[in-house]
Amino acid sequence: MERNDVWVLGTQYTLSGGNGETGTLTVDTSPTDYTPATGETLTIHSNLLDKQETALPSGGPLPSAAVEQQIDKIVRLIQQKATSLAGALRIPISESSIGDLPTVDSRKGKVFPVQRVDGRSRGRGRRDEHRHPCDTDGGTGRPCRHFGQHHDRGRDIWKRHHRSRGRGERHHACRHLREHHHGGRHRRQHHDGCGDSADIQALAALTAELAVLGALGTELSALAALDTEITALAAANPLAGLSAIGVAGGVNLDIPMQAGYSATMTGVNIEARDYYEIKIPRAFTATGEVASCGTAPTGADLIFDIEKNGTTIYTTKPEIAAGATTLTAGTLKTDGTEDFAAGDVLTFARHPNRLHDPGAKSIVHVEGIYA
Repeated sequence: MERNDVWVLGTQYTLSGGNGETGTLTVDTSPTDYTPATGETLTIHSNLLDKQETALPSGGPLPSAAVEQQIDKIVRLIQQKATSLAGALRIPISESSIGDLPTVDSRKGKVFPVQRVDGRSRGRGRRDEHRHPCDTDGGTGRPCRHFGQHHDRGRDIWKRHHRSRGRGERHHACRHLREHHHGGRHRRQHHDGCGDSADIQALAALTAELAVLGALGTELSALAALDTEITALAAANPLAGLSAIGVAGGVNLDIPMQAGYSATMTGVNIEARDYYEIKIPRAFTATGEVASCGTAPTGADLIFDIEKNGTTIYTTKPEIAAGATTLTAGTLKTDGTEDFAAGDVLTFARHPNRLHDPGAKSIVHVEGIYA
């Protein structure tokens, strides 16, 4: 079948039923098979004549069957019109009219543009009167279209370059008409050349590339800072690497210690002795401590001490009060004793005092900040 073929009853198809019964359309297959091929669409629609062919009597019983049939026909005719209008080119309901089209002779060979025409003038014609048939950039081809329609030389160039050739050659015709005709030069002041759009597009692409390069520069700066950090870490000096990214002096230290546990981690009395000793590998400043006790001491407070090279770092030592299991913080010295250098020895001990029950299962953490 050719595209949009209209079938004829009795040739491509037959009908059966109707008149109140279900209607059936049957496609003829012999001697010619008209069955639609794969990809083809068969559209069935109503095509009733706009006629009233039923004569109703002026008296007597109401011919309800005939009346109903006519009402059904009226509804079907309305549906036909609605289907036809749905496929038509229409204006919005808010617009009352688009006016009359030119006569056949006036509109032969011309393009029907879809654009706003508001009657405002520019020069001797309407602002949107002459539009380039291949224009996509806002009307830069109007001079060519004007002279292609109203001048013999323009018609010749317009036909050769606008109807059968590529966009590049169409632009040649625009340039010719602008450069060699007075009216074309006049419109060139307002619609300068068909090549401007390409220049604008190239400039927009360049602007986008520059924005990408700016973002890339920011990322390269971040990578340079990361490279400085990695270099410092490779030199076994992580603090210097952290300094490179602005966090020097903010690296915390936590040394956990315990007392009052047996070898099997059961609770035993916390005796007055040293429980922990370590040689400091990297300089830091002690800032405090935290501690708790699983079994509360009785009779007296449980007092702890932290020493640097055998000297306490406190003016008031931390303690867990009798009957309590949480720590009362101590007061650190501020004369430099709280500062540990690499190689200094840190010792954790229970202060010797007389306790009825010294408590058990105590965990102490020394807190500090790397220097």
